[in-house]
Amino acid sequence: MNNISIKFKLYLVSIIPILSILYLSYSLAQDQIMKIQKINNFDVYLNKSIQVNELISNLQRERGLSSAYIGKNKNIKEEFNKEIKKTDSTLKKLSKFNDINNLIIKQSTLDEFRQKTINLQNTEQMIFNFYTKAINKLLTYISKLPTITDNNQLSIDSLSLIYLIKAKEFSGQERALGAHIFAKEKFSNESFIKIKALQNQYESEINSFYLLSSHDTKVIFDKIMDKNDKDLKKFKYMEDMLSQNIYKKTIISNIKSLSGYGGLIHNFKNYLLRGDPKYKDTFYNQYNELLLNIREYKKLNTSKEEIKLLDNIKETFKEYAYAMNTINVESDMILNIQNIDSKIKINDSSALNALETLSNYIIGIDPAQWIEYSTRRIEKIIILEDYIFNNLKNKKESILNNLTSSFYNKLILIALIILITLLAVNKIVKDILNKLDNLKNGLLNFFGFINNKNSSFTKLNVDGDDEIDKLAISLNKGIEHTTEYIKEEIRKASQKDKQIYESAKMAQMGEMIGNIAHQWRQPLSVISTIASGIQVKQSIGLFNIETLEGNMNKIVQNTTYLSETIDIFSNFIKEEKVYKDLILQDEIKTAFTIIESSLTNHYIKLISDIDFDKKIKVKLISGELPQVIINIINNAKDILIEKEISEAKIIVNLEEQEDKVILTIEDNAGGVPNDIITKIFDPYFTTKHQSKGTGLGLHMSYKIIQESLHGKLYVKNSDLGAKFFIELPLPKE
Repeated sequence: MNNISIKFKLYLVSIIPILSILYLSYSLAQDQIMKIQKINNFDVYLNKSIQVNELISNLQRERGLSSAYIGKNKNIKEEFNKEIKKTDSTLKKLSKFNDINNLIIKQSTLDEFRQKTINLQNTEQMIFNFYTKAINKLLTYISKLPTITDNNQLSIDSLSLIYLIKAKEFSGQERALGAHIFAKEKFSNESFIKIKALQNQYESEINSFYLLSSHDTKVIFDKIMDKNDKDLKKFKYMEDMLSQNIYKKTIISNIKSLSGYGGLIHNFKNYLLRGDPKYKDTFYNQYNELLLNIREYKKLNTSKEEIKLLDNIKETFKEYAYAMNTINVESDMILNIQNIDSKIKINDSSALNALETLSNYIIGIDPAQWIEYSTRRIEKIIILEDYIFNNLKNKKESILNNLTSSFYNKLILIALIILITLLAVNKIVKDILNKLDNLKNGLLNFFGFINNKNSSFTKLNVDGDDEIDKLAISLNKGIEHTTEYIKEEIRKASQKDKQIYESAKMAQMGEMIGNIAHQWRQPLSVISTIASGIQVKQSIGLFNIETLEGNMNKIVQNTTYLSETIDIFSNFIKEEKVYKDLILQDEIKTAFTIIESSLTNHYIKLISDIDFDKKIKVKLISGELPQVIINIINNAKDILIEKEISEAKIIVNLEEQEDKVILTIEDNAGGVPNDIITKIFDPYFTTKHQSKGTGLGLHMSYKIIQESLHGKLYVKNSDLGAKFFIELPLPKE
C-alpha cells in the first residue's frame, strides 16, 4: 500500500461514503417498501373487519329478535326468519378466511340453537349468553385493527371505531334484554341492574369514541345522534321507563304500605269504631302522603295505562277521605265492623288490583315498539360505523399514494446526492493534492535555506482557510520566528569571534533545528501511519466513514502540534511566556492524542488510570507540558523498539496531593544504567546513534519543567524500567 499514490488512496477512501450512501439508500427503500406493505396489510384487515362487523350486526339483531320471540311475541317470527337468512349469508362469506374461520360460530351449532329457540326450549339468559359469546369472539378480531398499522392517525381512528362497535354491542344487549322484559311485562331488581350496567357501558364506550374522534367524525356523530331526533327521543322515553321502574316500584311499595295494615283503611275503621281523633289525624296524614307519592310517580315517564291505574287508586282513597269528613261519630256510633261495612260502601278491590299490577308489571310499552326504536338507534350507529370505515379506507388510500410518491422522489434525490458526492470528492481530492504539494515544496525550500543549500526561501502559499491552510499559516509564523532568530544569532556571533563562535553557534542551531526535526518526525510519521492505516483497512473491508473523520482530526491535531512545537521553541528562546489556568487532564490528553497512533503502530500499549472527569486546574504555558510528555514517551518508545521488548507498554499515572500533582511515566524496557542515570538530562547527552537523537529532548523537557513550569523532573528505575516523575505545584486558593 505504501507504493500507492495519495491521489489513488483518496479516491479509494471516497468509495466508502459512496457505498454508505448506496447502503443507506437501499435501507431507506426497504423501509418505504415495508411501510407500503403495512398499509396494504391494513387495507386487507380493514376489509375483513367490515365483513366481521356486518356479521356482528346480524347476530345482534338475531339476539334481540330471539329474546322477543321467547317472550311470547310471535308477531316478529317473519322478521326473525329474514334476519336468520342475512346472518347465514354473511357467515358463508367469512368462512373462506382461515384467520377468521376459527372465530366465527359454526353453521350447524347456530342452526341447532335457533331451532331450540323456535321450540321455546331456550331461556332468555341462554340466548343472551350464546349470541354475546359469539359476538365477543368477533370483537377480538376487529380490536386488533389499530395494531396492524404504525400510522398514528389510522391507529387512533381505528381505536375510536372499536369503541363505537363496542357501544353498538352494549346497545344490542340492551335491546335484547329490554325486548324480553317488555314482552313479559315483568321487571325484577336483577333486570334493573343489568339494564343500568348496559346503559353505563354504552355511555362509556360512546364517550371514549367521541374523545378519540376527528372533528369531522364528531360533526357527523352530532348530526346522526341528535338528541332531538324523534326516533331517539322515543327510544329514550322507553329506556327511561326501564331505568325508572325500580323507583316506581319503590313508590308503589310506599303506597301499599300507606293503604295496608296500619294504613289508611285500618285507621279509617279504628276511628269509626273508637271515635278517637288521633286515628282521624293519622288517616289524613297518610292520605296526603299517598297523594304526594302518586304525584311523584306521575312526574316520571308514565304511560296512559299507568296514569289510569294511579287515578283509580287516588279516587278510591278519595272516597274514604270524603266519608271521613261526612260521618258524625257521636250520632252515627257504630258498634262493629259489619255495621261499618253496611253503612260505608266503598269498593277498594280495584285500587288493590291496580297496586298489584303497577307493582309487578311494566305497563303501556309495546315490545314491538321497543325493538323498532332500539333498532333504529343501532342503525344510526351502523351508519356512523360505515362512515368511519369509508373514512379509514380513504385515509389509507391517501397515505399509500403519499408513500409511493415519496418513495420515487427519494430515489431521484438519492441519485442526485450520489452524483453531487462524486463531483465533490473529485474536487476535494484535487484541492488536497494541490495544497499538499504546496506544503511539501515550501518546507523543502525552507529546509534548503536552513542547510545553506538555498540563499533565500519563499513563504508557503495560503489561499484558503481549511486545516492545511491553517497549518501553512502556523508554519509560516514558525519559519519567520526561526529565521529571525537565526539571523539574530548570526549577527551576534559576527560581533565576537566570527569564525569560532559562528561555527559553534551554527552547530548549536543545527542541533536546535535537528531537534525540531526530531520533534516533527513523530507527528509526520503519525500522519503517514494514519494514511497507511486507512489504505490497509480499505483493502480488507474494515474501513467506514466514521473512522475517516476521526483520522482526519488526528492529522489536524498532529499538524497543529508541528506548529505549536515551533512556537514553544521560539518562546523558550525569547522567553515570552504567558501563563494560563489550564486543565491538567486536557494537556495530558493532547499529548496522548498526538502520540497514540505512533505507539499503536509499533504495538506499544499506553496504559493510564487517569480520571479525566475529575478536572485539576494548574497554571501552565499552553503546549509545554504536552511537549515534555511526548519527549519522555518518545524516548521510552525508542528504547522499547531498540530492545525489541515483547508486550511493550508505557504506564502513565496521575496523583494529586495537598499542594502538588505528580505525573509518572514508566516503561518496561529494563531501566537506565546506573552510570548514566544522572546525566540523561544534560544537554547533548544521548545513548542513541547520531542519526536518531541529539540529546536535547530530555534537556529541553527538564528546562521546561524546572524553569518554565516551576516544577521538578527526575527519573528512577522501577521493577519494570525507567520511571519519570513530573511534579507540578497546584495554584494556591
